[in-house]
Amino acid sequence: MPHWPPGGTRYLITSEVRVVNLSTGAVEYEHQYPLGNLGGQLETGPRGDWVLVVASPDGRYLAETGVFSGKTTIREVPTGRELASLPGRVCGFSWDGSRVAASVSVGGTMDSQVIRWIDHRVIWHGSGVAQSAVAKPDSSDLLVGRSSVAGDWYDLVVVRADGTSSVVVMNGRVWSP
Repeated sequence: MPHWPPGGTRYLITSEVRVVNLSTGAVEYEHQYPLGNLGGQLETGPRGDWVLVVASPDGRYLAETGVFSGKTTIREVPTGRELASLPGRVCGFSWDGSRVAASVSVGGTMDSQVIRWIDHRVIWHGSGVAQSAVAKPDSSDLLVGRSSVAGDWYDLVVVRADGTSSVVVMNGRVWSP
């Protein structure tokens, strides 16, 4: 069941995840996240580190980002085993699950990054906050949506596995690479 996070961002806080095999109907992974005090709802008690969850396209991995900690854990499905821990907030995986798009604070400013999570290698980076990421099926291309912290500009950038990139939308204008 999702809940709205602080600051009214468009991301929903996750309270529970179930990964279901659509062929068999079997639940392959299940996890509940404590919400703690949701703040402003007259609840008492400690505030939990609310979690935002993103699944890889093939369902093999989950990225769990703590809203307050600003750290992401990559987990293997169905074991739940922690495979990596990254700074920042992950907003999507590449098609093969090997890379993630993330917002990372670098020297007090926000940086959009594509990271090979297994070894923490930054493949690509650019200014702004990574808001979304969509993997192109059967491709190494990852479409990253990013904006300024203030929200006064936004881009869509295609990032390839080798780190090369092309801006395809700049402030609403479509560019042909």
